[in-house]
Amino acid sequence: DPLPMDALRFASPQEEKAMEIIDEQRIQTIQSHSEEQNTKLSTIIKGVSGGTYRPNLTLNADGRILPQESTCNCAHYYGRKRQSSPCEHILALRLQHNRQIRVQ
Repeated sequence: DPLPMDALRFASPQEEKAMEIIDEQRIQTIQSHSEEQNTKLSTIIKGVSGGTYRPNLTLNADGRILPQESTCNCAHYYGRKRQSSPCEHILALRLQHNRQIRVQ
């Protein structure tokens, strides 16, 4: 049986949740500043059931996330999965930033 196309759309559950955050317009204005060759980004994301998340991330000159300089106040970030993949809030921040760059 062939794989359903929906299963191939996202690389991880966090990536799918990140797109939901963007689609539901729960991400606020992104703060951005350059530091040496890196770009630091931060924002506030509204939670589905209230509350807020505060992701901060650093992108290197190649546009890659520097995990050691990226944080979030969510359970995924503080849980054991932190080492394997960024949380949906960090991914949403990066994806939204990429969209804004393309529009400029």
